[in-house]
Amino acid sequence: MRREDAHRVHDKADAFHEYINKGAIDSAQLAFRMMMLINGGAAVALLAFIAKLDAAHRGALADTLVWFASGVGFAVAGVALTYFTNFFLAGISGSMERRWEHPYLVDGPRTKLYRCLRMAFHIAAVVVGLLSLVTFVWGVLDVRDALHLLNGGAA
Repeated sequence: MRREDAHRVHDKADAFHEYINKGAIDSAQLAFRMMMLINGGAAVALLAFIAKLDAAHRGALADTLVWFASGVGFAVAGVALTYFTNFFLAGISGSMERRWEHPYLVDGPRTKLYRCLRMAFHIAAVVVGLLSLVTFVWGVLDVRDALHLLNGGAA
């Protein structure tokens, strides 16, 4: 009877882990793709706009590209950090020892390490995701200021 209970708990834990992990991976991928898209799109649009300016005015707007390029870089770093977050999450699941008596699943020798690493990479992924968004907003504000200066301070 205990063996059946243990199998049921193990199967439930496996199914829950698979469901939650897939949702987390899909959400993270979508968020970072969007960050790459908005920052990359802004950079391309700005490059097209700068190409139509005379050389004297290009410099002021060209400097703002660094914000959008940084946003793309942060988003790419976020994809890598998300991968490692999920890698260590799988490590947590794989490191759990399965028992035939309650509580059926207990931490293994490496579980604590995997939990710490997963949390560190998760926090880092959230931080670079936010940085990607912040650099986009900062870039937009910087472009606005540069255009304001190019127009002689007129609104």
